[in-house]
Amino acid sequence: MTMRGAAVWSSVVVPVTAPAGWTRTEIDSGLSELERIRRTVDAASAALITGLGTRGRDTTAAIARATGSSTRRAREQAKAAEVTEKVAGAAQALADGEVSSEHLAVLARIDDVHDAAELLTLAAVQSPETFDATVTRFVLDRDGAGLRERQQAARSVRFFAAEEGCVGVRGILTPVEGAELRGCLLRIADRAWRAQHPERAETLGAHGGPPLHARLADALMSLVRSEPGVGAGSRPTIIVTVNAETLHADIAGTGPGSGPVDLTDIAELAVRADIYTAVRDTSGAVLSFGRSRRLATLLQRLAVIIRDGGQCAITGCDVSHERCDVHHVIEYEHGGPTNLTNLALLCPAHHTHLHTNRLHLQRPNGTWTITTNHPPPH
Repeated sequence: MTMRGAAVWSSVVVPVTAPAGWTRTEIDSGLSELERIRRTVDAASAALITGLGTRGRDTTAAIARATGSSTRRAREQAKAAEVTEKVAGAAQALADGEVSSEHLAVLARIDDVHDAAELLTLAAVQSPETFDATVTRFVLDRDGAGLRERQQAARSVRFFAAEEGCVGVRGILTPVEGAELRGCLLRIADRAWRAQHPERAETLGAHGGPPLHARLADALMSLVRSEPGVGAGSRPTIIVTVNAETLHADIAGTGPGSGPVDLTDIAELAVRADIYTAVRDTSGAVLSFGRSRRLATLLQRLAVIIRDGGQCAITGCDVSHERCDVHHVIEYEHGGPTNLTNLALLCPAHHTHLHTNRLHLQRPNGTWTITTNHPPPH
């Protein structure tokens, strides 16, 4: 296979048969060979990505669309490609299999190319996790105050769609905050374990029971629900969506993702949540959403979230609805009504892009598209 401007392979064959009867040495050797091939492919990917000529979120989105990979993996590949461009020897080290894209993504945190080149030699003999710690110590020694500022700037909590219709939570805290949160959750989980099993383990994690990560999830929710005015004192908002054809109940929270929920869970949520019902026809269009008014209400926004899939309506944009605006297709000041057929979910970047360039949205086949044509009157 030849990829112009990137790399050339000839007769790359990876014979893999059923591992029955393989020795541990043979299995380890096979895994090592597959990792070497993966790093060779990563080197070719880096060479291709440098040809995109863009940086930041645009590059990440382009990689994710082209490869079908996750945003996290695409971001890692983009950072690795950036390092191969600016750090001498990085591209060759990646092509030779001495380092991985994970190593180079970590190295992207180093701005000085000479420092990065020195650290590259350590990457070849350290795992990505160990190398991450090495780079962190290096930055702390060189610029402790700056590192602390960047740590503060990096703090975040993100929600994303996870397996089985669950909601994933990914957070970044400063080292002190992370230690505080972890210690707090461990203490809560430990107390709960001792209270529930006084006759059994003295310490958390002993003698079976749910795994530690499940207990920490229980501890986190216990902390949220016990906080006055925030947890137990506030009611979550949920939407129970009923398909008119199947009458199968789904539940969508104000966070990302939705999935089938057992009726027992819905009954439990009904005790402590504000529930609204959305009725769809067989094509998925929202027919009725309870109390609606001329001005866009919370319920109308939730209806738009359901219809547009919980993220920016522009194809290829994965910005979650929490960061999106409700846009009037026909502008309100130009006579556009505030109803579901004239509303679309747009991220701030696309919202600004449309208004700045006097572009419009149309949805002739159920998918929003950007056009220069004025939308038809409603």
